[in-house]
Amino acid sequence: MLMVLDAVCRLKSTTKVAEELNISQPAVSQSLKRLRDIVGNDLFIRTPNSLEPTEAGLELWKYALEALSICEKIVDYSSDAYDPYQESDSFRVAITMLDIEYFVRNLTLHSLQKFPDINLQIMNVNRKLAFNDLETRKLDAYIGFKSDDIPKTIEMQWLFDVEFDVVCSKACSLYKDGTISKDQFINKTSLTVYTHLHESILDDALKRNGLMQKHFFDLPDLASVPLIMKNKDCLFLTAKKYANELVKTHDELKILKRSFDLPKLELHQFWHRSNTTSNRHSWLRNYMHQQLS
Repeated sequence: MLMVLDAVCRLKSTTKVAEELNISQPAVSQSLKRLRDIVGNDLFIRTPNSLEPTEAGLELWKYALEALSICEKIVDYSSDAYDPYQESDSFRVAITMLDIEYFVRNLTLHSLQKFPDINLQIMNVNRKLAFNDLETRKLDAYIGFKSDDIPKTIEMQWLFDVEFDVVCSKACSLYKDGTISKDQFINKTSLTVYTHLHESILDDALKRNGLMQKHFFDLPDLASVPLIMKNKDCLFLTAKKYANELVKTHDELKILKRSFDLPKLELHQFWHRSNTTSNRHSWLRNYMHQQLS
């Protein structure tokens, strides 16, 4: 029940909690009901888009985290526990959406600093190849979007929802006004990076919303984006987190205010079912979940 409480406070969705804990949604709701009966107070308030913890819920969450931390330490003392401080190991993780590579790179740097003998290799492969490599165990994990074409032998865990923003530079005709309409988004030239690696899931979502862009300018890598944007009247559609990073490091770039909504996509980590009970793979999944969620 405490794991359910923690997950609901973090994810604010019984559906996502059920996915993360690999239990049914009714089981999540039943656990919340039992907790509410025990405490005697409402722990969550349902809003149109999420479950928000009440003061009682937040207070109980604080104690739940302390209890779960103690349980985790007890498990770590078991003889077969995977200890990243003592192990010398290597993991291969694939990612296809280059726009989020910057914080995955930070994940790699963090792992090197904290666990110097753990080699976390991040590589760019397309979605189909990533699933094939998971099947043949060439990959330990894959970070990508949820879709309907996931092989039955692959399991997944939700990390976060990827939201998007539109960035332009002072060279863009929309920079001064700072806003963009749906027609301008569709018709103005946009930058794309490594289109052969980008997931068609985003394109499909744009098409469903009538937002597929018409004109593209291809770039070889992310480092080229700010360099090209400085001198070109164009747009760059990118993950919100990376858009914020761009405008922080480049004064001439700006996030445009929109009069329309962009798609929001669920980012998951995937792994082969045979690795679910592996101590080393379990540590990898937990580590990436903690660092990326």
